[in-house]
Amino acid sequence: MLPCTVPANTVLVTGENPSLASALADLFRADSIPVSTVRDLAELNGGPDGSRSMAGSVVVLASGGYESPTTRKWATDKWSDTDLVVVGTRDPGLRSRGRFHVVRLPLVPTELLQMVHRLIDRRTPAPEPRAFSV
Repeated sequence: MLPCTVPANTVLVTGENPSLASALADLFRADSIPVSTVRDLAELNGGPDGSRSMAGSVVVLASGGYESPTTRKWATDKWSDTDLVVVGTRDPGLRSRGRFHVVRLPLVPTELLQMVHRLIDRRTPAPEPRAFSV
């Protein structure tokens, strides 16, 4: 089970397609991106307060095909302000916009890794300025 807070700069991989989710998690780990995995969104509701903090993280969903019930649930759930990268959907109505990022198959690993790095960098708070004394 995941800790109650998903660490910042972490990619959370979940999947309607478990084999694709596993391959994506391996791809991110190979690129030194911290990864956590869950079977589905219901597993995210397992913390003591009924949810897990997603601040600073990016979720990657391995889509199961044409329709993605997980994507539709994500859009209306409590994590709707977190970036969601949907990989492998064939739903023509699903487009990249705002916090949704659609990656069609065949997958180009370098492009996906660049996208995820950009999303992580965007969600990472800037360091506090340090005061210097003379």
